[in-house]
Amino acid sequence: MPRCPRDLLAFMTRLPLGGGSLEGAAWCIHLAPLAGLLVGAAALAPLEALGLAGAPAILAGSLYPAIHYILTGGLHLDGLADYADVWGSGARGEAAARILKDPRRGAHAIAALAAATIASAGAAASIYPLNPIDALAVFTAAYAAAYESMFLALLAGPPEPYRGMALPFSKAARKTRWANAALYASLAAALTVTTLAYSRGLAASIAILMALAPAVGVLVALDARSRLGFVNGDVAGAAFEVSRVVALAAAAALVGSSPS
Repeated sequence: MPRCPRDLLAFMTRLPLGGGSLEGAAWCIHLAPLAGLLVGAAALAPLEALGLAGAPAILAGSLYPAIHYILTGGLHLDGLADYADVWGSGARGEAAARILKDPRRGAHAIAALAAATIASAGAAASIYPLNPIDALAVFTAAYAAAYESMFLALLAGPPEPYRGMALPFSKAARKTRWANAALYASLAAALTVTTLAYSRGLAASIAILMALAPAVGVLVALDARSRLGFVNGDVAGAAFEVSRVVALAAAAALVGSSPS
């Protein structure tokens, strides 16, 4: 029997949870946004420790991409790099699929990883001065939205036409889509309403990023449908990373422009 969400977290992160099964993780994929709350909090914790030590924002921002990489094991960043080469090549069909599976990294992959690193570092540096509760709200919302984006990318399919690692996740996403929709809507409402109790401006930012980030992930999946004809683990990983960066960048811009 699957151990939700332990199997999912064990598969998608490097949190010390012991071994998790692929089948169990796939069965629990509808809980991905809930897992995002824990991953977001874990990503923020070292930054808050730096804050207690009086570290400057530029240092915290510079370290955040490394913290994210260590926490996730680079699983989703690998998908971003692979799909960036497909996108940059302009290839479609079988030619695009060959580029996706090529283990070598091209210029577009390097550029995408650099852009994601710089953008997320800058966003983290801008969010870092917030008080711990506000920063926790932003990070948990951003990661929950990014994991929802990954779920929606798998749902937008069609699934990979071979027995790849993402295939059981795609099948499970179709079976649990309504449970996921109810969970994510409830989670977004709870985070927004809870934040509204002490910060109207931040609550609006949370609502916007939780709506925006999954939409970005769906666009990545639709692009993959036109280029590859399917959505696999690399595409899902790319959707996660693009949505995460967009969510954090949007939050940084919104909280920066909100009246204090």
